[in-house]
Amino acid sequence: LVEVELTRNQEKAFLRIEDAGPGLPDDAYDNGLQFFERFDKSRNRTSGGAGLGMTIINRITQNIDANIRFSKGKHGGLCIEITFKKVL
Repeated sequence: LVEVELTRNQEKAFLRIEDAGPGLPDDAYDNGLQFFERFDKSRNRTSGGAGLGMTIINRITQNIDANIRFSKGKHGGLCIEITFKKVL
């Protein structure tokens, strides 16, 4: 299950992406975005993944003047909320 919602007002746009997957470890929500961190500790360079996903997302949002927030979603998985400051 994945939910995607895009809303806007006169000043900002809001994108929410939420899934019913395993989510992140609880401390990841408390500690915030940590660059190059593998949240799934069973993953490594040989099994795939370099911990770049969140780093890339964060860099993109910075470049487009947006804010990003991660939280535990209502379905138990990860909820990503991006606030775009400039609405066209």
